[in-house]
Amino acid sequence: MKASQIVMLVVVLIVVFIGVLFTLQNGGRVTDLSLSFGFSGAAFQLANPLPVPLLMWSAFGVGLSLGGGWGLFQRFTSGQQLREMQRKLARASATGSNDPWKS
Repeated sequence: MKASQIVMLVVVLIVVFIGVLFTLQNGGRVTDLSLSFGFSGAAFQLANPLPVPLLMWSAFGVGLSLGGGWGLFQRFTSGQQLREMQRKLARASATGSNDPWKS
């Protein structure tokens, strides 16, 4: 194992430990959740209060999913751009052009 991997493992373990500790210490705390859009009749409120750790982990999961989805989208588009540049280079090489970026 490289030193950077060991450091990353230690950081991940510390973060997981803090998350578990927070969940255990605040498992009994609940909160009412409501959302108001600022005009009459457009308000939302949950029927029952939710535990704070559930809200925290739900928000974390949604953020992780959205960030991961965005990252996959970026990786996909970068891959398409790379393949297009490789095709241009192959075309330029096949035609014998000295400038591979003219096509």
